[in-house]
Amino acid sequence: MCASMTTSITHASDFHPTYEELSRTGMIQTLAHEDLQKKFLETSAGKLAYYETTGTGDTLLLIHGNSTSKEYMIRQLDELGTKYKMLALDLPGHGESDNAVVPLDTYTLAGYGRVCCEFIEKLNLGPVTVVGWSLGGHIAMEMMAENPSLLRGVLIACAPPFTPSENGLKEAYLPTYSTPLSMKIDPFTLEDTKSYITQGVIDFEKYPLLAKASMRAHGLARHTMVSAVLKGEGRDERQVVERSCVPLGILMAKQDHAINNDYTASLAYANCVMMETLDGPHDCQWSHPEAFNKVIVSFVEKCKKKS
Repeated sequence: MCASMTTSITHASDFHPTYEELSRTGMIQTLAHEDLQKKFLETSAGKLAYYETTGTGDTLLLIHGNSTSKEYMIRQLDELGTKYKMLALDLPGHGESDNAVVPLDTYTLAGYGRVCCEFIEKLNLGPVTVVGWSLGGHIAMEMMAENPSLLRGVLIACAPPFTPSENGLKEAYLPTYSTPLSMKIDPFTLEDTKSYITQGVIDFEKYPLLAKASMRAHGLARHTMVSAVLKGEGRDERQVVERSCVPLGILMAKQDHAINNDYTASLAYANCVMMETLDGPHDCQWSHPEAFNKVIVSFVEKCKKKS
């Protein structure tokens, strides 16, 4: 099966997962077909693809990591999608969303943050609770500064708040973090995907959709985003979390290969309502979904008490 994935997928039109494939491979185990709707929204950055569940509780927006897709958050939708109204989008240049109309404007943390705020506003969702994993967490912090009125709370997972600079990244990330792949402009190969995304944690033989999603990701998105941070462009995330009144949750993974958890835990947060550390690697939302999902439920309840 892996041999069929060695050719990189370079555009959203080449990547179109179905409920049947998600179910057949065990990525979805409980969520019924009618409870998971795939939709599309036209935005200033291009067309965005997203999943929406039929739950009637609080509204949650899930934002995936660098060079992944909404399918990497499917285990959260599967368990919690009938409890909450959950939306998981593909960022521009990822999954089934279009590549950005203006790449240099959109493929930055600020650009992604603006697009996600536009997404919430166009769908009249706010205020929402944002769950951002990895890159998604950094985008969520941008949203805290861009338009806090849209947010009921922000839960960042494996996303250490940093000052945009080379030194800032070195503080927040471990030296084993694969910088060359994080900003590779060419499409990912399967070997790139194995090395960068999971370091062997996800079985891509069993879940080929996840490998295909990462190989689809627009290399220019990686390159532009990381290059901007290294140049010092963008908001200082440390200042955002030290000043923002938006309720904030911090989730770390004990075996995270990329993040300096001691650094994350040491920061002075203005309104941190919970800080949790789970067993598992960087992609703990996939490897340890039950524990990850319990943190989501707990965070939603804490945000209700704060509002």
